[in-house]
Amino acid sequence: MSATSNVTPSEPAVAGGSDALLRPFLDAADDEAARRCLGELLQREAAPLAWEVIRGHLRGTAPADLEDVHAGVLLRLAAHLHGLRARAAQEESIRAFDGYVAVTAHNACHAFLRERAPQRARLRARTRYVLTRDPRLAFWEGSGRAWLCGPAPRRGQAWDAGTAARLAEMSRQAAPLPFPDLVHATLVRLGGPARFDDLVDTLAAILGVTDEAAEAGPRDEDGAPRAREVADPAPAADEALHQRTFLARLWTEIRALPARQRSALLLNLRDGEGRGMIGLFPITETATVAELAEALEMPELRLRALWDDLPRDDEWIAGLLGLTRRQVINLRKCARERLFRRLGRDAW
Repeated sequence: MSATSNVTPSEPAVAGGSDALLRPFLDAADDEAARRCLGELLQREAAPLAWEVIRGHLRGTAPADLEDVHAGVLLRLAAHLHGLRARAAQEESIRAFDGYVAVTAHNACHAFLRERAPQRARLRARTRYVLTRDPRLAFWEGSGRAWLCGPAPRRGQAWDAGTAARLAEMSRQAAPLPFPDLVHATLVRLGGPARFDDLVDTLAAILGVTDEAAEAGPRDEDGAPRAREVADPAPAADEALHQRTFLARLWTEIRALPARQRSALLLNLRDGEGRGMIGLFPITETATVAELAEALEMPELRLRALWDDLPRDDEWIAGLLGLTRRQVINLRKCARERLFRRLGRDAW
């Protein structure tokens, strides 16, 4: 998503049925007991995880700003949970509370960066766009909720602490290239996987992208900072927002499909060029891998083991579901027809 202060982060995905961690709060006998349970939940479960995400994303940020972001995350969580308890039917319960906390914290960090460091936020968006569009490259979620990237054959591998130092050295040596080629060349030279934030640091150093430079650099006649004339392959902000909003609507409708239709659709999800599309959901923070696994009614570890081989063909899906190939095709056809009716012809 292109960085702009007018683009608000999407709400984290929710699904029916509550995480067991939430039951004491949701089932509390009265408001006083609920407040006590909520305080314990936020302090014990949410606060440490939010700090982990915030410190990872906003390295080098002033402690007071980190505290503000962290407090905002907890306030947003508290407000949402109070609303969830107030709805008697609780149709939109949170199935994975840790995933919900992490996505809320990610979104808060992105909003902070768009406001305080728009040039770096724009660079992050451009880099993410290249990583998800260049078939030679890969972008995936590693351990500790860190996003990793590297050459496609390295997908799924762990990173080591030495990659940050090697990237820092490369930032002083790399020659300018068109941006997509620069991202590719940097990762190929590195060899192994890198943390996404470390890659962005290196690209910022190579390109001279700093928000301080934007303030002090050349200005237009009206006094506004002059934009760098570098081609940006990412979509415009309004288009990116439309795409993200549409993905959120699409995910809501997919969750409402019958279980076998969901599986037939998601396991074979492709774009117009035949490339896998299921990865867009976690990359855009529309749905986590755990939520996708839940929709597919399989263990998360099983889905992660299959991830690099998606999308799968109809014969494989038929074997998984205990159906015929024709039944799988018919299930996916029914799923698409429903999505067309609910979302319009742009759904596929």
